Amino acid sequence: MKNVRSAKGVNYSQIDNRVEKISESREAMILPSLEAYKELKWTRDYFEQKPEEGYFIWVKKQINHPLTTRIAISLPRVSQEPRNLVVIEKGIEVEIYSICSAVKKNLCGVHIGRSRIVLKENSTLKMGHFQNWGRGDRVESSLKFFLEK
Repeated sequence: MKNVRSAKGVNYSQIDNRVEKISESREAMILPSLEAYKELKWTRDYFEQKPEEGYFIWVKKQINHPLTTRIAISLPRVSQEPRNLVVIEKGIEVEIYSICSAVKKNLCGVHIGRSRIVLKENSTLKMGHFQNWGRGDRVESSLKFFLEK
């Protein structure tokens, strides 16, 4: 696989509470979490509750470049609660780089991120999760994995 510098840009970008960019490919379906929750009923088995924001990535075929997500706070006192779900199908190997940050210091934002990762049989995930926040920001982050055979 190629390294992150050769990736085709950001696949999902959320600034404050707005989706700024979604870039899909033939190999992966990328949607806002709320849209996935509404359209793909099986995703409800993995979300703790109905998501209001965040991303859904479903890797269906082998992909030869990393996927990149970005969730950022740019305005003072913004509160985010992204609920993310990543599903990797059987036998697929994928790299995902996830960036969560404040674009400036002293924004005093809140970011409570909850991600769920579903790895189907013989799939592999290489993940880098990067965080960059200001002193006044309140941040909670958790990853929960669902592993098949």
